[in-house]
Amino acid sequence: MREIFIGIKSRFSKGLGQDVLWTLIGQVLLMLVLLIINKFLSNVLSIEDFGRYNVIRRSTTVLSFMLLGGLGIAMPRYLPVYASKGKVRNLEGLLYASWLYLFVIAFFISIVYILFYRKLVTLVIGADDVKFYILCLVYAMTVAITSYIYAYYRGLGKFKLFNISQIIVQLLLLIPLIFRVEQLFSIIVVWTLTNFLFAVGTAIREFRKYSVLVKHYRVNVNLLFTRFKELFIYSFPRLFGDFFLFAYSAFPAIYIGTTLGLEQTSYYSVGISLVTMVTPIYSFLGVVLLPTVSKMMVTHQVKEANRLVSKLALAYIVLALLFTGILYFGIDVFIHLFFADKYLVASNIGKVIVLSILPQSIYLLYRNPNDAVSVFPFNTIMLAVSFVILVAGFMYFHTLLQYAYVYLLIAIFQCCSSVLAWTYFYNKKKKYDL
Repeated sequence: MREIFIGIKSRFSKGLGQDVLWTLIGQVLLMLVLLIINKFLSNVLSIEDFGRYNVIRRSTTVLSFMLLGGLGIAMPRYLPVYASKGKVRNLEGLLYASWLYLFVIAFFISIVYILFYRKLVTLVIGADDVKFYILCLVYAMTVAITSYIYAYYRGLGKFKLFNISQIIVQLLLLIPLIFRVEQLFSIIVVWTLTNFLFAVGTAIREFRKYSVLVKHYRVNVNLLFTRFKELFIYSFPRLFGDFFLFAYSAFPAIYIGTTLGLEQTSYYSVGISLVTMVTPIYSFLGVVLLPTVSKMMVTHQVKEANRLVSKLALAYIVLALLFTGILYFGIDVFIHLFFADKYLVASNIGKVIVLSILPQSIYLLYRNPNDAVSVFPFNTIMLAVSFVILVAGFMYFHTLLQYAYVYLLIAIFQCCSSVLAWTYFYNKKKKYDL
């Protein structure tokens, strides 16, 4: 474990440059794979099945975050904190506590998921189908495990392995395309198996590296539960944030599918997909910022952290305006390239949703520094309010175009609230460090 500690410190001393480069390359490749998958599925699936795929994809993505229990944020925050303080023993306890926490959260969420089948099935998959329902849980579990691996590498500062792992998992998603698997259920089964095999392979690799340490390590129960309590206090409130993220992500597709039909869900999802193809480029720096800003807070580099975030915000704005203009004025071309021509009727809706790229980019930048600087779960509160605005907007309006404007309004709200939160946390931290 001391080898891990030394590795973290040396990697952080190299600065952001190499980490940012690797992460940028990785996220661009992820975006390309997503484009290929959307193109393939929009052609081989019917409009209704493509709408169902979008419901299931959003549900399983956020369900996996809930199964992870907030560790995707907690691990990159606490691993570098303990590394910078030199508390190697606490670092060991943190890893073991994270495994225990992961098991406990996954166990209870799975129980609730199974017991409340009747109430949740329509929300999760958009239909009453027990096979899809169980498959979504299993698939979400494998996604949660791979997400833990990503968080583990982020916390260790191993951004090269972090990005290589993500690229491998995304490339494995292309297997159904290569073998021309055209049934939605079979496609998700293949994705589940490939995720599982990747997780097993990574676990074997890491276990072999530290097998001697694990074999001779004697668990300190008091330290284990101290670190477990620390993870629980920080992570558990963010679990509710994942719940609201689930509701916020899944509600539009479910509501539109229920009131207007799955065909209209597909049209709405085209605009959302265009935005989510671009947002990984903006979220990639957040991957690096969370552990970096966490370390800056511990070493009292508050002003340096604010300067870093401010400079990145300016770069984000310029890049967001560029992408917004390209997608807005060339939306018909992009729908033709990345979807099927039958979705060209959704171009007007897509144009409105594309306008959310700018506020979303700023939100994606500031959400990680906010988590780094404060234990208070601001993002959870903000997502809860966003969900309330979403439901109110969808209940009040009745057309896809109006729903698109609601989506844009929420993106603006998330942007403004995140910037204001960072300003508050920064000023508070600055006064404390003086």
